[in-house]
Amino acid sequence: YVFLASSLIGLAVAVLSGQLIYGALPVAVSLTLNLINRQRLEQKIQHRINLANSQLHQQISEELQAFSQQQLETGNSSVNQKLTGNLLLTKYPKTEPEVQQSYQAIPQNWSELYTLQGHSDWIGSLAITPDARTLASGGFDGTIKLWDLSTSELIYTLSKQEQGVLSLVISSDGKTLASGGFDGTIKLWHLERKELIDILRVHTSSVRSLAIIPDEQILVSGSFDQTIKLWHLDTGELLANLIEQAGLVSAIALSSDGQILASGSQDGIIRLWQLNPADAVKKFTPLGTFTGNLSLICSLAINPVAQLFAAGCSDGSVKLWKLGKLELQCTFQGHSGQVIGVAFSPDGQTLISGSADGTIRIWHLQAGQQLNVLTDETANSVTAIAISTDGELIASGSTNGTIRVWQSN
Repeated sequence: YVFLASSLIGLAVAVLSGQLIYGALPVAVSLTLNLINRQRLEQKIQHRINLANSQLHQQISEELQAFSQQQLETGNSSVNQKLTGNLLLTKYPKTEPEVQQSYQAIPQNWSELYTLQGHSDWIGSLAITPDARTLASGGFDGTIKLWDLSTSELIYTLSKQEQGVLSLVISSDGKTLASGGFDGTIKLWHLERKELIDILRVHTSSVRSLAIIPDEQILVSGSFDQTIKLWHLDTGELLANLIEQAGLVSAIALSSDGQILASGSQDGIIRLWQLNPADAVKKFTPLGTFTGNLSLICSLAINPVAQLFAAGCSDGSVKLWKLGKLELQCTFQGHSGQVIGVAFSPDGQTLISGSADGTIRIWHLQAGQQLNVLTDETANSVTAIAISTDGELIASGSTNGTIRVWQSN
């Protein structure tokens, strides 16, 4: 631009002196150089965009790696780390499951019903509608897909969420879907109309877990910004910050009556809250804190019947805690990788766990016995699980973008 300005000045001088040829040549040269510089600038911008996209899948891994390094150094010298895509997946030497046999439970038979393909990247979260007819899947490709569970057909693909979908939850009436993304936003969708209702933009880091208090229209969100927030589902209004120093919140879970909230974080701490019915904004009061975990908390679930909650941990274990006494009841060992997802059956008798080792294990709680192992030979890791309200279907997502639907025989 400086050269162009100088050329224009020279042109003005040439016009005044009557020597136009000496002014036109520098102008032509400067315009050519300016065009070349613009092309180079566009190439640099495009290169930066491509570089940013390529680094996107590494950002979550870097977050997890920074906070799990101490744990990995202290207890897992034989750990084989697999850093792929958006999650730090750690695999451990396989060990036989610990069995506490009070009686012999009847093994469950599950078979693969079908495979759903459509996502181009990892499956970040799964949710099944209360009527068990529709499966929602969120992927690191930024899309949310709706599937008909009776036909395995893709119903609809919702518009992209920036930087990938990490969490999904469906309201008890089956009308509203909430999705949390790596970009820190929460999007509310109307399932019947298949349209975006609202975008909640308060979290400053990725939203890893979501839950909805039944019949109360209150959305709970846990984020890597170390906060847990309460929202009004209808209006999108932020009601309260439940806690602002909760560590990197990787999982939250609600009891079936909405009275107990549990949160787990990357520091291994599990926190419990009791809902205060008299509070106008549905705040929770602290109930207890578990600090004895040496591994990261990857997933949480609260039993719908018994006073138990389960924690899937980064060391491959699944720990069962008693809510009333706030004490550890037992530990299931069997997975050789991080337990990314846990879920209880609707009758509260069995627990389903999905792991980075590529398996889904089904446990009988009273017998302390492993009932079945579901294996996806094509998937390196299971990244999400969900169970239908009738307990007849299990959906699992994987790193290769496929979804397996399993049916109880």
